[in-house]
Amino acid sequence: SGVQRLSELPRKLWVRFKNLASYNEAEKNLFEMLKQSDGKSSVVIYAEEEKAIKNLPRNMTVDINRELLDKLYAAYGEEQIKVTY
Repeated sequence: SGVQRLSELPRKLWVRFKNLASYNEAEKNLFEMLKQSDGKSSVVIYAEEEKAIKNLPRNMTVDINRELLDKLYAAYGEEQIKVTY
């Protein structure tokens, strides 16, 4: 049947930064964290001041799991990380 479990659907991981400068500063460290979690979910960067959105390339997709989220929460703050479908 065409029914999928919600847990199997690809999701989007949003990481919010104050501005593009703070994203550029954090990019290397962020990419290191994301590389350790290969999966099907895409990653979107949001720079608040510029209202800019950057979709990371397909080779940067992640498995959104508790371990990854905990690392991101510790690095950037829980309020800066969001998961959507």
